[in-house]
Amino acid sequence: MKAPVNEMLVTDIAGHVAVVVTDAESSVDALVRLGFVRQTDRWERAIADDTDRRALVAALVELDALFSAGRDWSPQALVEYYREIGVVRSAYRSIAWRGPGQAIIERHECGV
Repeated sequence: MKAPVNEMLVTDIAGHVAVVVTDAESSVDALVRLGFVRQTDRWERAIADDTDRRALVAALVELDALFSAGRDWSPQALVEYYREIGVVRSAYRSIAWRGPGQAIIERHECGV
């Protein structure tokens, strides 16, 4: 799963480390401000606890990041859960793959 060009893709945020993949140089400053560190092919940031995770998810939603859809606690599933309990109160975007090179990007509007 490759991030779309000029997009910020959240591939993991439910565990102890958040992972973002991007080729957008315009995202670098924002990721560094959020505490991410560049690895070879991705950006990583430790997550201290659920309060930290909630703040990070809100910041990434504000940056219009794409949250990867998938099984179990995918980034998109976590954002949707946070929206249901009132942590996320704005629209967010998700991405799902239907096959090689076939990405579907959806905008999930706020239901307030």
